[in-house]
Amino acid sequence: MITGVDVIDYRRRRNMSRKALALSCGLTEGKVWRIETKNVIHEDERRALELTGVTPSGNALPGQPIVVRQPPPPVAVVAANATTDNFVPLTPVVEEVDFGELIKVMDKTYDRYVSNSELQTFKRCRRKWWLAWHRGLHLRHESPVGVRQVGNRLHRALQFHYSPSGPIDLLAALEGLILVDRAAMEESPIVNDDVRAKFEKEADLERIMLEGYLEWLAATGADSELEIVAAEQYVEASLTEFDDRVAIIGKLDVRLRRKLDGVHLFMDHKSVANFSDSVRMLVLNEQMIHYHLLESLALGEDGLRTEGALYNMMRRVKRTEKAKPPFYERIEVRHNKHTVENYRRRIVGEITDMLEVSDQLKSGASHHTAAYPSPTRDCAWDCPFLAICPMFDDGSRVEDMIVQYYDEGDPLDYYKNEVLGVTE
Repeated sequence: MITGVDVIDYRRRRNMSRKALALSCGLTEGKVWRIETKNVIHEDERRALELTGVTPSGNALPGQPIVVRQPPPPVAVVAANATTDNFVPLTPVVEEVDFGELIKVMDKTYDRYVSNSELQTFKRCRRKWWLAWHRGLHLRHESPVGVRQVGNRLHRALQFHYSPSGPIDLLAALEGLILVDRAAMEESPIVNDDVRAKFEKEADLERIMLEGYLEWLAATGADSELEIVAAEQYVEASLTEFDDRVAIIGKLDVRLRRKLDGVHLFMDHKSVANFSDSVRMLVLNEQMIHYHLLESLALGEDGLRTEGALYNMMRRVKRTEKAKPPFYERIEVRHNKHTVENYRRRIVGEITDMLEVSDQLKSGASHHTAAYPSPTRDCAWDCPFLAICPMFDDGSRVEDMIVQYYDEGDPLDYYKNEVLGVTE
């Protein structure tokens, strides 16, 4: 059985950094640190290390037992015999991690973590950025239906399918997630019969989309030359222009290695209304360039390279006789070194502007001056602050409305566990 000593020996024999090993086997530096120093390893982590080439020597860390933690049963397994009446959603278990020791061991920590989502929000509308990122506001009760929720559930189901330890039944995983979300929906005060009916309609659409996706994979062999490195992988990289105080971050849907030539790729899942609009914008899609820059900076330190993105698209249609194929499309998106470098220069300017606005707000500047709105017709569907936005300008008691309908939180919660090396 692999121990922390085995992992340390493996790295030393190959002169590998902890980051290099983490990248090669699809783990985070925090997880490798925990295995090496605490001698605590999850079953899926053991398999990932064995696939990388780490072998057991029978040695353990002095005075420490080998602890292998079995993961909880996946949603797919639980869903097999679950019903609405007896289903109990799984509760994530957070490991006990000594954050002080972890921070000492990790190569770097940063004053500021910046995601593509925050940059896009800042450029799109400073008022939305001020509310969502600077103040950390989010709706207390989000609608359980809509395009965003469909895409979210598809992403969560595909995470089970694209697992480094092997795929878990995709359709069973989806059923488990539907049960979880249906139960959560019933706890919401904004639910009514119309919302319930729309939820079931969207669930049927998701079943049809993923059934067809499996058929498409079998017919095309689209995944046959791809090796799964990790799913939902957190990646960070520092920007030297900020004296290593700022890191750009992202979470890749799937990190891949192409069997033919060993180059790294990343896959991004998208549910779309149609392919034509999405394809036309791919070369300008800053999310893909952001991820490409992240991978280039992270992998480049260890002599590896990333080829780019695989844009994995599925149309939101029920594939009826009247619907015209194709329903699934996968496009490789490449950006040359000039595009990636110029994107880097661009975000250095954007981050500089964003940090300056943040400092102005912290110093007492009016948000009307520093974080002004940029209204467009898209506000009607893409902004959770639509109802309160005009209230900031017409003298209404907007802060009372915020207290009633919004909660405060950390907008980086989506990334935080990975930043700190915590496994859920």
